[in-house]
Amino acid sequence: MKKILVDLMKCRECADCRVILEEKDAKKNISIFNIIEKALFLTTCRKCEDAPCILVCPEDALEKNKDGLVQRNGNLCIGCKSCALACPFGTIPNYIVDYVIPKAEYCLISNSTDLKAIIKACPEKAIQETDEKPNAENHIYKLTDNVLIKDYKWEEIIK
Repeated sequence: MKKILVDLMKCRECADCRVILEEKDAKKNISIFNIIEKALFLTTCRKCEDAPCILVCPEDALEKNKDGLVQRNGNLCIGCKSCALACPFGTIPNYIVDYVIPKAEYCLISNSTDLKAIIKACPEKAIQETDEKPNAENHIYKLTDNVLIKDYKWEEIIK
């Protein structure tokens, strides 16, 4: 079964897909932003012991899971962006916080037509279907059973 590969190295600074997808039916395409959010927490987040993003949230919408990864609960998040401002490493971009949806919808893309539209909308070709498997040497990591992320983990960069 093919997986989605999101290359954060290509899409980190690009705003084009956000603009393109916002012009279309944002509710259908919002899942890609949740994939990116979850990927950033996996690869970019420093997993601070006393995480400022969690401490500053007025609604307790951020928490660490059992693996120490920060998660945002879309049912509680009010989109105030306090977490984005508080993070000293810029892990939480403002555009991600704009998309407030239930946690249950993380990493769901409703059908192959929606996926093809998302892939086609990506000007940097950072979102693709692939048969690849996780491979740390190539900086490809498993996000979910259906999604792979290509990015440098922050721990690798500082070595």
